[in-house]
Amino acid sequence: MEVVFAGWNIDEYAIPFKYKSLGILELDKLSALYASCDVCLVISNTNLSLLPLEVMGSGSVAVCSKGANSEWLVNESNSILVDYDPVQIAETIEKYLKDTSLLNDIREKGIEFAKSTSWEVEGEKVLKAVKRGIQEDEKNINNRG
Repeated sequence: MEVVFAGWNIDEYAIPFKYKSLGILELDKLSALYASCDVCLVISNTNLSLLPLEVMGSGSVAVCSKGANSEWLVNESNSILVDYDPVQIAETIEKYLKDTSLLNDIREKGIEFAKSTSWEVEGEKVLKAVKRGIQEDEKNINNRG
C-alpha cells in the first residue's frame, strides 16, 4: 500500500510513514491520479466541494467527512463517510481496503452517480445553497436591527 499526497507542498510536515508527495498537479493529471488510487480522502469541515464527484467519475472511491457541506453530494452508498477522528478514518479505510467486495460496490455506485449528473447540475445546487445562505444571513441581520 502506498499513500499519495497531492494538492499542496507537505515538506514542512513530519509524516511518520512511507508516502509519495506530488504537490500541486496540473488539472489534466488529476483524473489519472484518482483512477490509480483505491480510495481518495476528501476531508473538509467548511466548503462545498465537487471533488468527490471527480473522484467517483475517475473510478476511485471518495472517503468524505460527514456533514452538510459534503452530504449534499455524497452518501453512504456512493462514498465512504467518516467523522473527523483520525483513528476512525484509518480504521474505516482499512476495513474497506480489506473487504474489496464492499469497496467495489461503493465504487460502482459512485461511478453510476457520476454518470447521472454533471458539474453543471451539481454546481447549480451549490449556487442555490450559497444564495439561500446569503438570504438567510440578510434576514437575520435585518431582524436584529
